[in-house]
Amino acid sequence: KPPEIGNAIPATVLDLTYLGAATRIDLIGPEGTQITLNHPTDELPAGLAPGSDIWASWPEQKGFLL
Repeated sequence: KPPEIGNAIPATVLDLTYLGAATRIDLIGPEGTQITLNHPTDELPAGLAPGSDIWASWPEQKGFLL
């Protein structure tokens, strides 16, 4: 279920790479869009693994277009 505030897109986890305090998460989103993010390791949801379907979300003020 998408969050009620902020920005979000559905995605599937492709890979998780432990980097110590952070974990790199490689995702594939709608229409094959590849997304890579770093997330604090101690805040990862339990059970997150390759193949998990998730909602990638972020606050509106943190989004920008490249």
